[in-house]
Amino acid sequence: MRTPTRRFHLARTASVFAAAGILAACAASADASAPTDPPGETPPPTTSGQPNPSSGIVTGTIVDAAGRPLAGVRVVADNTLFYDPNVTGTTDAQGRYKLDLSRIAATWHMTAQVTRTYNGQEYVFDLHPDTDASFSGLDGAVRNFDWRLTGKRPELTDGYYGGTVYAHIDIFHWPDGADARDIEFTFTPIGPLVDGSAARPLTLRAPDGSRIADVPVGKYTITARLAPQGKTARPLTIRLTTGGSFADAVTAVWPRDLTGRTGPIDLQVSAPDR
Repeated sequence: MRTPTRRFHLARTASVFAAAGILAACAASADASAPTDPPGETPPPTTSGQPNPSSGIVTGTIVDAAGRPLAGVRVVADNTLFYDPNVTGTTDAQGRYKLDLSRIAATWHMTAQVTRTYNGQEYVFDLHPDTDASFSGLDGAVRNFDWRLTGKRPELTDGYYGGTVYAHIDIFHWPDGADARDIEFTFTPIGPLVDGSAARPLTLRAPDGSRIADVPVGKYTITARLAPQGKTARPLTIRLTTGGSFADAVTAVWPRDLTGRTGPIDLQVSAPDR
């Protein structure tokens, strides 16, 4: 999954450069106050239930896919004019936050991340904003977020909240003329998904023969078969490319990248001689 990038903006006048030292001092964190491809289902956007914005203040509520408030979520107001004078906070028990942006006259962009431990690994997940637009600190804003395990990210043309699976064929044991796009993968969940919600089995193909996007993050037993349309399906053996022998099934959990976000699962499939 993509690691968020910082926004860089050049100051336009010498007076703005002179103010940079003052602005950097204001960067202290502020505590929060009181399948198809993709295969997942995207929940409807959250509704704010918030009052009109107040000058110099950004507020919001953060919930999970079931609409329950999320406490302890990290919220970041990113200053779009200068590099790194951000204001951060966390949500309270009701999933609410409130950040004071009045000390810096600038425009801002909001992001939010939730951290969860799953199968012994700690992951960071980016949350979905009800609007991704920047705003003036003078005007204030209301920005709400929800945790989505699948669906398009607003800032990326090819980015999803779900995990990515790459499939590779064993070129030494592969039928002549067989198309990797005809490989059918079945993901059978082991326990709940990373957000605690119930999981369901998924049967998916890689549209380009190599990549399945936007799979809800969880622990799965994965099997594969070669199933061209109109022909008898053929079971395949499967393994993780990180090692191990080919078998009828493999158990997999998403790895973490250097930022704590999910990296791809890499699979290899083989069609041994029958």
